[in-house]
Amino acid sequence: MATTNGTGSGARDVVAQARRVGQETAQLRETVRDAAASMGRKVNVSGFVNDHPYQALGIALGVGYVLGGGLFSRFTGRLVRLGLRFAVLPALKDEVASLLQTAAGLGER
Repeated sequence: MATTNGTGSGARDVVAQARRVGQETAQLRETVRDAAASMGRKVNVSGFVNDHPYQALGIALGVGYVLGGGLFSRFTGRLVRLGLRFAVLPALKDEVASLLQTAAGLGER
């Protein structure tokens, strides 16, 4: 008479669990594939890329930069400061010039 220590049933449990995981992974893969196809039909990515190739390239570069962890880097900080310098300072300069013209107009009265 052979004695069993339960290792045979443990191996079967592991195999059964591995099969369930494999099936669930296949289902998840199919769900993701369907969702991507559905979104592709709604967004019409290929049409956008054909109509606006440079914008699509810029969007892809931006998304890749953010997903790659570049958002909180020193380089991004420098870009933001540079952008503020080019965007805010001219607007601020125009505002100050306008205020000075208004003040000069009030002083002439």
